[in-house]
Amino acid sequence: MSSFIGGGHGFGTSFDPAFQTKHCHKCNTTKHLSEFPKNRARKDGYNSQCKDCKNANSKRDREARPEHYKIINKKHRDNNLTYYREYGKKWRRENPDKCKQYDSNYITKHPERKKESWRNATAKRRALKFLTQTQEVLYSDILDRDGLWCYLCNSEIYIEDVHFDHVVPLSKGGSHMYENIKVTHSHCNKRKSDKLLSELDWISVGGET
Repeated sequence: MSSFIGGGHGFGTSFDPAFQTKHCHKCNTTKHLSEFPKNRARKDGYNSQCKDCKNANSKRDREARPEHYKIINKKHRDNNLTYYREYGKKWRRENPDKCKQYDSNYITKHPERKKESWRNATAKRRALKFLTQTQEVLYSDILDRDGLWCYLCNSEIYIEDVHFDHVVPLSKGGSHMYENIKVTHSHCNKRKSDKLLSELDWISVGGET
């Protein structure tokens, strides 16, 4: 015994409560109710399309309007930061192998972003320790601003030898912000260590700022 219940969008949908089945108008297939998304707005409590068809439609729409969904997703994430953070932590704890694979793939595709992320995380931890100001820094922007030029010894730097120095060290109240970070040679950065410029007697004219 089956009943016929009017569906949304002008479509009719056959629903058989005795056998817990429903007919999808999209793929024209009769399936078990578990194959249909629940929908309180409909009389039978289920969507007129099966999960496969609904997911396929959603995928096509997302591919056709990526920017639209990017805005929606960002807005939802910004309004539910606590939920996403907790969900992310839980997922990483429950899927350690997948996390390692994803991280490995990301590092392979974006080696510069991984290094940048590590630098920011390290600097933030130190800034919090010394109660100084901090912000998310894109080191590529600093490199674009300063070029391959060491502000301490006033000479050119090879790209593989680039380091970034906090002009006023974090340990002495300096901030982890764009205006306090400059490009240096690796050896100049290590030689300066956590000293102020006024404490150095070896810097060139370019370092006297």
